[in-house]
Amino acid sequence: MEYKRILPDTQGLYRRVPPHLIIVMWCLGVSSQPFDYGYQHNCKLSPVRGTEISKRRPSRVLTFSSTAVPFTLMISSLSLAVLYLFCYFGRSDHYLRFVSFFICYLLTMVITQVIFTTASLKNLCKESSSAYTDDIRWHNAFNGTAFLRNLSVQINSRKGPWSNLFTFAFFIVFASFVAFVNIYFFTLLEEKCRNWTEYMWLVCDTFNFVFYAMSCYFLYLQRTSLQAIGKKAAVCVGENIVNFDYCTNIIKEFVREYLQLRKIILPWLRIIIFTSSFGLTVFFTWNYEKNKYLSLSVPNGNQLNATFICPYACDKASFLKERNVLLFYNVLVISRNLMIAILALTAVGGFDIAYAWESFNVRLHFMTTAREGEQWKRLISFVQELHPSTQAAVIFSFVMPLLGFGSAFLSNKHF
Repeated sequence: MEYKRILPDTQGLYRRVPPHLIIVMWCLGVSSQPFDYGYQHNCKLSPVRGTEISKRRPSRVLTFSSTAVPFTLMISSLSLAVLYLFCYFGRSDHYLRFVSFFICYLLTMVITQVIFTTASLKNLCKESSSAYTDDIRWHNAFNGTAFLRNLSVQINSRKGPWSNLFTFAFFIVFASFVAFVNIYFFTLLEEKCRNWTEYMWLVCDTFNFVFYAMSCYFLYLQRTSLQAIGKKAAVCVGENIVNFDYCTNIIKEFVREYLQLRKIILPWLRIIIFTSSFGLTVFFTWNYEKNKYLSLSVPNGNQLNATFICPYACDKASFLKERNVLLFYNVLVISRNLMIAILALTAVGGFDIAYAWESFNVRLHFMTTAREGEQWKRLISFVQELHPSTQAAVIFSFVMPLLGFGSAFLSNKHF
């Protein structure tokens, strides 16, 4: 019996993968699989193991260099975190810089880099014969082969491999704007204050912005590909409802793709929402309190640190002598937090990707007919048993910083 194919024949398709997508995959450490391969299959969401990967393999240099990119950036960010702890931990006159940068910004960057580095190492250590497995493991969502396989559904249902170029430009331009604000703020510092630590922070921040934008773009492609797969799977089930076992296998494969992506997106987004909302809370509270307590609005210090590592006095001189420095610092802090939140919410399409499952479930209900009523009844019951529970903890992570803002606003103590 011939079934309609969910995924098209992909022979030669990935030779037309846009250069920007190849660069994104390489920078994120998900290019450990070949960029052009083909496989033949019927109405299955997953290729048959051992038949999907062509004999052509990427060079080991490409594979290990791709893994080295997020790993190197992660080490750099961790080193930057240690330096910030050394300079600003426990200094109440620098709490805005410490909280807004270390807790609300750097923590998000490091966690994102750790996720991609860990996934890249896990996929790299897997044996080549099982590039794609049936296990529901979160790092499978970062597998190069699985990513391109899922993306093929979206590519062929739209205008081609360049259909997401505008979205890619949105992510990169947003991150580039924040990087520009960061660089411009650096130029406002006095010449003697631009020591090696400031240069190192500037370079690391620029790479972090671009990497985070690429990470969100990658997750955006994963999410939209999942939606396209759900639509194709529902159509395939509707056309083959007489074969109950076959339909359940199709549903299981879609659920596997959905769960392994949701297992990593949901906790990641909780952290993003918490750090962003907490960062904005600190920002607005600090700007309110600085009008009441001048000592809190300007960092204290009389000279450069003896080791010429922490520019305490430069913070004070810059903030006091130039009013526009404080203005651009506020712009930098708020744009940084907004970038983290907006790009993440755009990538996920909201606070959760549960709507992908709900949309799939609704499509199945709309295709129900009386002719195969018994088959549809069994199938809908099977789908409801697989339905994962939607967790609402992300809402609490958004509300808790606002409660902290309210308590700080109502109290007369220094925040």
